[in-house]
Amino acid sequence: MKSKKNGYTLFEIMIVLGIIIIIMTVTMRFSSSRIDDLQVQTSKDDFKNNYEQLLLSNMSSNYHNGERYSKLIIGMQSGFNGFTYTLEDEVGGSKIYTEFSNNKQIVNKIITETEEQSEIQIQLTPYKIGCEISTENNSYSQAVIQTQAKNKTYCFTLDTNICKLESISCSQL
Repeated sequence: MKSKKNGYTLFEIMIVLGIIIIIMTVTMRFSSSRIDDLQVQTSKDDFKNNYEQLLLSNMSSNYHNGERYSKLIIGMQSGFNGFTYTLEDEVGGSKIYTEFSNNKQIVNKIITETEEQSEIQIQLTPYKIGCEISTENNSYSQAVIQTQAKNKTYCFTLDTNICKLESISCSQL
């Protein structure tokens, strides 16, 4: 009389565990790289959205935290995360408010029509479409801003007519 087998052998259990471990390893590698890609995309979107939030609030009001201002100056500098912005009152010439918009995107390069710049200022007037892009000595009609997060590079173009950050391919530089 033959006896019936009531369980699995150790060899069968080891084979099944090995297959499960291989599947989990492949899945976790894919998932972690996808999470990294999403974090980089989020930081790119945050950089652009923070800028556009300033731009849109400037077009609809000339007050910030109850203080009236006549000029918004956004500063971008190579090697820094995010950008600074300053609200100025032209009448008194005083700086009302300065804040740093921290972001995981590092500004790598700022390229104007003529050359690469270490920093630029974007000057906006409330209720007015468009802006002025300048350095200490010159004014420009457009600039390209190259940012980087986790070894991924993104580029934006900035035109004085609309003053919005538009995503472009970095290979166009």
